[in-house]
Amino acid sequence: MTLVEALDRLAAEGFTGEFHVAATDDGPMIRCGSCGALISPADAEVVRLFRLEGESDPSEEVIVAGLRCSRCGALGTLVATYGPMADGADADVVAALVDGRRRG
Repeated sequence: MTLVEALDRLAAEGFTGEFHVAATDDGPMIRCGSCGALISPADAEVVRLFRLEGESDPSEEVIVAGLRCSRCGALGTLVATYGPMADGADADVVAALVDGRRRG
């Protein structure tokens, strides 16, 4: 599955908004593109999660998450890198999202 295919699949399921990794003084958070809420990655409601690696380059690692905002209920997608190419904020968010799904 490609990044575009994952995003298209989520859009077809109603995940039409966007979430972004936001660096804050309290550490990396997830910002809802609909209402602007800052959500702790550990508290994010992960509905769907895709882990992708580049076909020609396995170091091109991203997750595509279908999230629901805990404040406004909006459904949207978050794309974040992981692995050796990830910056610190993305890596921290991805680790917390994966851990959150394991707890649930």
